Amino acid sequence: MSTDPLDELKDSIALIEVAGGLDAAELEESLNLPDQVQALKERLIVEAVRKHQWNISAASDELGISRQGLTKMLRKLKLQRPKKGCNDR
Repeated sequence: MSTDPLDELKDSIALIEVAGGLDAAELEESLNLPDQVQALKERLIVEAVRKHQWNISAASDELGISRQGLTKMLRKLKLQRPKKGCNDR
């Protein structure tokens, strides 16, 4: 099933906003490198876990980090695997 990359990016941004990250307007205005790096990390993490349907080992391999490191980052971002029955593209 192919989805629109723009929709996926919007979903990723929405997840980051829910997790307490900067909102899209703040990111566009911010030229602060640490803010931009953090936003990119968050987006890549969300994309990897979705791509691998929350298989943390596969997502961490793709990201080039340890499984434990990814788990720690997910906890820090307050992101959890969706409950069964919820559609997570």
